[in-house]
Amino acid sequence: MGAVSFSLDSRLIDALNSALELHIFVETGTFRGDTVARVASQFDRIFSIELSESLWNDASTRFQSALNITVLNGRSSDKLAEIRTTFEDRPTLFWLDAHWCIATGTAGELSQCPLLDELKAIEHLNAESVILIDDARLFLAPPLAPHEISQWPNFDQIVRQLFAMSEHHEVMVINDVIAFFPRRARAAVETYAQDFGTDWLIASNSLKQNGTAMNELTAKETVIQGLTGRVRQQTETIANLSAEVKYFHDLYNALPLPLRALARANLRMTRIVRPRLGQLNQYSPRPLSALKNPLLSGLPIAQPKISIVTPSFAQGRFIERTLRSVLDQQYANLEYVVQDGGSHDETIDVLKRYDDRLAGWASEQDTGQSQAINRGFAGTSGEIMAWLNSDDLLLPGSLAIIADFFDRNPDVDVVYGNRLMIDEADMEIGRWILPGHDSAVLSWADYIPQETLFWRRRIWEKAGGRIDETFRFAMDWDLLVRFRDAGAKFAHIPQFLGAFRIHEHQKTSAAITEVGFEEMDRIRKRTLGKVSDRAQIRRATAPFLLRHIVADLGYRIKTGLKSRSTKFD
Repeated sequence: MGAVSFSLDSRLIDALNSALELHIFVETGTFRGDTVARVASQFDRIFSIELSESLWNDASTRFQSALNITVLNGRSSDKLAEIRTTFEDRPTLFWLDAHWCIATGTAGELSQCPLLDELKAIEHLNAESVILIDDARLFLAPPLAPHEISQWPNFDQIVRQLFAMSEHHEVMVINDVIAFFPRRARAAVETYAQDFGTDWLIASNSLKQNGTAMNELTAKETVIQGLTGRVRQQTETIANLSAEVKYFHDLYNALPLPLRALARANLRMTRIVRPRLGQLNQYSPRPLSALKNPLLSGLPIAQPKISIVTPSFAQGRFIERTLRSVLDQQYANLEYVVQDGGSHDETIDVLKRYDDRLAGWASEQDTGQSQAINRGFAGTSGEIMAWLNSDDLLLPGSLAIIADFFDRNPDVDVVYGNRLMIDEADMEIGRWILPGHDSAVLSWADYIPQETLFWRRRIWEKAGGRIDETFRFAMDWDLLVRFRDAGAKFAHIPQFLGAFRIHEHQKTSAAITEVGFEEMDRIRKRTLGKVSDRAQIRRATAPFLLRHIVADLGYRIKTGLKSRSTKFD
């Protein structure tokens, strides 16, 4: 197996096929047949050769119904010689991977690398064919133990044999693969190498920065085991709840009609008083509330500089809407920076279109969102700071509201507002109405909407002047706790300032299951001295959530939602 791709990279096949018309695929070292399965639709004929009889039996059974696939059992050089007449005059891609890989159940330990014999069995290479040899690292230098060095050819021997087969081909080592290809395919292979090649210096430095791979694997295994236990518990809970739902459904249907009406009224009341904080999809999509800024004409003459950073990675679908939500605020003293993590989607094209309206942007590999935020803030100088994720929105007038509030409240360090939830089409699907600030709740849970959060640079520097890059999910909660511990004065503005987008590929949804729960427990252990269970968290946050329910009900009454329908959202 290769050190970069477990098997043959399909993008390399695409690059070769863009310059050549390859009809036959010949593989040595079938293993479980996964490479054959991936390329089955790309070639007219496929031959795969496997020395291990058990692996050959498994692969033969797997592909017995595929008319264009033949799996052969035996020494790779012998079988290549047998089928030579099939490929010698036709454009063929050879994938030579029969050398011993130390995996359980594989053959070849006593004759570890038949590569030179394979090349000799192919004999002449026609002008349209390509040879790819996996595990280039094992030939560039002597392979490590337990490989037997005497059984492995060196790179010089391989190159000499290749050029003996054709003088019209070129050789290149890409992503742990030795590629021998026609000269007219050079441009396609070079493009692939530049777009998808691995820089080993960067890879090596990344390992040093992130610790040893084994430590990472051990940590991830611990997380996976914990998540597995939680999934098992949640599965049991779902099964129990499903049984309870069926029980109550049957019970409801057995009630007399007057009691059913009473039950429906009770259900409506339950919906009215349930907390919305923590809930994302709350009601059917509706047009986003039109919020106009009453403060543009009343702003202080000396507007404080506001520095906003948008960390981004692969959000080309949404990032333009994020940019517009900030730039269309018409806030004169704005310093807006985008720090992208090296996206390959349409993100860069979008950033180039807005280059003249941004204070700066960069697209470079990073270790995650936290590092991107730190890099973005490193060159900023605004008195007021915030970050806005590349799929979220600032609502109209938010910057004017923030600037006005800070101007009128010079002792306040941190402010935030209420949140709307939106879907992929910018339709409103929920809201978070907060009841005001409660610093004590921050030890138990974080209900502060990150996209509405702004703070003064003085408290940022007092709290360390950096996002903690060990956090991948709860970095905003960690920052809020550090603000609080540094003596920050918080304030809540009872207006909608931002919109949090719910969509299938958002980072929040993926990260909460992978690292989110662990990071939240880290913060609770730091602030409370222990990891609390759900019952303790519910009891501690209950008074705050009760005030939230009252605030949310007041909002609905004030905005006329109650009179619109007897059914509350």
